[in-house]
Amino acid sequence: ALCGGKNYVRIRVGVGKPPPGSPLLKSEDGIADWVLSRFSQEEQPFAEELVAKACAAVITVALSGVKAAQNKFNR
Repeated sequence: ALCGGKNYVRIRVGVGKPPPGSPLLKSEDGIADWVLSRFSQEEQPFAEELVAKACAAVITVALSGVKAAQNKFNR
């Protein structure tokens, strides 16, 4: 392990699952295709906000610790 073991902090970011009724839900690789697909033009502002929040979470972990970041960002 490059990080020296399993004891390190992770910042996890998720994009959810395909919407109900999507053909991707029926495909074996559908959810992976959903997660790995590009954001649409309509989703772009959300994606930019998501990246900004992830960056803020990293900074909070570094300056204030994991608990503070969990309290601020896990909702």
